[in-house]
Amino acid sequence: MRRALLRRRDRPPRRRDRRPDRRARARAAGDPRLPGGGRAGGPGGLALVSHSEAIGELAELGVALLLFGVGIEFSLERLRRILPRMIASGTLQVAGTVGATALGFRALGLSWPAALLAGTTALAAVLVLARAVLPRALALVARARTPELFPLAALVVAFGTALGAARLGLSLPIGAFLAGLASGSRYAHQVFAELLPLRDAFVAIFFTSIGMLFEPAAIAREPMLLAGMVAAVLFKGALTAAIVAVLWRSARLALLTGFGLAQIGEFSFVLARQGGVAGVISEGLAQAFFGAAILTMAATPFLMRAARRLALVGAAAPAGGGAPDLADHVLVVGYGVTGQAVARVLRETGLPFVAVDLVADAVEAGRREGMPVRFGDASRRAVLEEMAAERARAAVVAVGDPAATRRIVSQLRQTNPTARILVRVRRVGEIEELERLGADEAIPSEFETSIELFVRLLTHLGVPRHVVRVQES
Repeated sequence: MRRALLRRRDRPPRRRDRRPDRRARARAAGDPRLPGGGRAGGPGGLALVSHSEAIGELAELGVALLLFGVGIEFSLERLRRILPRMIASGTLQVAGTVGATALGFRALGLSWPAALLAGTTALAAVLVLARAVLPRALALVARARTPELFPLAALVVAFGTALGAARLGLSLPIGAFLAGLASGSRYAHQVFAELLPLRDAFVAIFFTSIGMLFEPAAIAREPMLLAGMVAAVLFKGALTAAIVAVLWRSARLALLTGFGLAQIGEFSFVLARQGGVAGVISEGLAQAFFGAAILTMAATPFLMRAARRLALVGAAAPAGGGAPDLADHVLVVGYGVTGQAVARVLRETGLPFVAVDLVADAVEAGRREGMPVRFGDASRRAVLEEMAAERARAAVVAVGDPAATRRIVSQLRQTNPTARILVRVRRVGEIEELERLGADEAIPSEFETSIELFVRLLTHLGVPRHVVRVQES
């Protein structure tokens, strides 16, 4: 009976179609139709939407959420690992942020010393809030174990810190980026996963709004201005590629970085809006900026595909946005009794692994023991990508909720078509559904418990050991 139920252990790993779904391709490549659609419906087109101020405010919300996510992924911990080659650019970034804020206060009539002090104070306040206050608040929310509470907390974290930064003098998107960058706690990636659907919606509004605010007639009078701005953006990409090639000595990284930055990004959009409000940027220059933004954004998906093909000539590097040092590892989902036992065996045998759980106390206990345990909901694709699930060799799912187990197995299989997925289930009746969702092996705990019980009973009754082994098999 045991062999019949557990015969799946001897099956080879299944091979599945590696082609990403249509939505994944769209996320990876971007959609250049969004700015074009905005152009058709905006004030410069059919005028279906004519309130440019409202359009700009919605776009700013999208940029804020986008930059908050960028800040979370661009963590301070990773910066520390590459500090020698990043210290110069890091210093420039902080100096630039303080300087830009000081310029804002200067425009309000403050003296240069007072403006510089106000800018430094604003930056320090955001960093202290994100590093000292937010992790403790998120820990309290996580311990409550209320599913509806964490998404609300994620919204408060993203918008609350951004609005607080705005009140201190920083712009809303830059405040969101700094908050995401500084809030590199163990809960940050679950916050990112909760905000991902909302972020995608607002980012679509952001890209559409660029098309709405663009008026071709304004730049038709000055085509050289648009050409010069596009040339400047392309020069920026080439210069960045050259710097990366010199500092990092990697042609592949230089290609990907240069092609990826040969566009007008979110920060530039934020700065252009601030310049327009302050009267520093003229209307003609602003329209040239929007035109260059649309052209470079539309070209970026094609440039990135070309960059990836060219980069294949160089050394292969792990794909995806997860942890760069994880590959061919084991992903342990659920850090209860079973998950802890699996993690200890993996550590003792020297096999690389990472564990994830939604119970904050279990995560903290594991981290105190030096275990690589992270907080997050493994049914969210963003959390799995942070665990480098697409590069995992195998996964063990040991969570108590059957519905959550089904969601996790399904998402795991979509993320990694070839990994071996082993699942602990409570009842034999759950096996068939989990196999349909992508599990390779589903081991029922009720069956394992019954075997252990009769083995101990027969041993206690004095049944010969070889007879016990026959019955067990």
